[in-house]
Amino acid sequence: MPLENWKTIFETGGVILLGLTFLFGAGALITSRKVNELQAQQLREFDKDLTTAKMDLAKQQERAAHADERAAHADERADALEREVIRLGPRPPLLWGKARSQVMEKTQSVFRAKSRSEVLQARRKRRVDILRNGIDDTTKAVRLVRQSSDD
Repeated sequence: MPLENWKTIFETGGVILLGLTFLFGAGALITSRKVNELQAQQLREFDKDLTTAKMDLAKQQERAAHADERAAHADERADALEREVIRLGPRPPLLWGKARSQVMEKTQSVFRAKSRSEVLQARRKRRVDILRNGIDDTTKAVRLVRQSSDD
């Protein structure tokens, strides 16, 4: 092969390689722009989601702080009530001894009744006794029980 042909082949190959270099460079430039646009969009969405998550976290932390504050306040109130109960001491029973037994017997007779008519009759009797004697508190009820047991 003559030298002139080799020269033509190399010059043509150089031009073709230069054209391919330009073509591949342009392709890389176009492709990198599109990739950068996609990445920028993904980054904006990520930033938006991150901001939303941070706002939600701040709200939850605020709620937790309020809940802790309310719990501390409730603990203080419970402690104050406990101290008050301790200060007041145990509550004495309203009825004791024979009076308690008599009241229990009178009230349990209603529950031991065998029929509905007996229950209604016992209720009516108690209402009549209350209306006649003006029973409005435990002390008067105890007096009524004592009077009825004496009869």
